[in-house]
Amino acid sequence: MVDERVLRSRGRGPRRATGAAVLLIAALASAAPAAPAAPVTFSGRIVSGSGRYAGASGAVTVVVRSSVRRNPRGLPARFAIVLDVRCRRRGRARRAAAGARSSSALCLRGKLRGSAEQTGSRLPDVGLHYAIAAHGRVKPLGAVAARGSASGTGFIDRARMGMALRLSNRLGSVSLEAHSDLVSGFSSPF
Repeated sequence: MVDERVLRSRGRGPRRATGAAVLLIAALASAAPAAPAAPVTFSGRIVSGSGRYAGASGAVTVVVRSSVRRNPRGLPARFAIVLDVRCRRRGRARRAAAGARSSSALCLRGKLRGSAEQTGSRLPDVGLHYAIAAHGRVKPLGAVAARGSASGTGFIDRARMGMALRLSNRLGSVSLEAHSDLVSGFSSPF
C-alpha cells in the first residue's frame, strides 16, 4: 500500500485521483449509446428487382429503431439502427405469395442491423438526410446487405419522411421506397 503522504508530495493525492476517476467516468458515459428513440414506421412498396428477383413487387412496412452513437468530435451524427421489415399482406394472400416460387410478389420479413450517418447539408430548412448501411436476414431473400437513404422533414408545417433501401445478395437485389405518416416539421427518422 502506498503511503498517502508520498502521493500528496508528488501531487497525486486522493483528491487528484478522485478527479481523474470522475473524468474517466464522464468520458465513458459520453461514448455510450443514448436511450433509444421511439420507433418510426415507414410504409411502402418494392419498386424494382434484379437477378433472381427481377420483376419483384409487394407492399412492405419498415419499422426503424435507433439510438445515438456519439462520434469523437461530435459530428456528423451517427445512429445504431435496427430495421424490422414486414410484409403488408394479410391472410391467404400472404401465404400464397410466401409459398409461390414463380410469383413476382415477394412477402419480405426480417431484421437488419447497422448504422445511419448524417450526410449532406446541415441546414434544417431542407431537412436532415442520412446514409443507411445494414445487414441481416430477410425471408425469402436470405442473408442480405442493405444500403440506402432516409430523409427527415424541414421547415414545413407537416410532411412525410422518406426512405429508400436496396437489399442485395449474390442472387440479385430488391429496391424499396417507403414514407412515414404525416409528421410535424423538423422531424428526423432517427
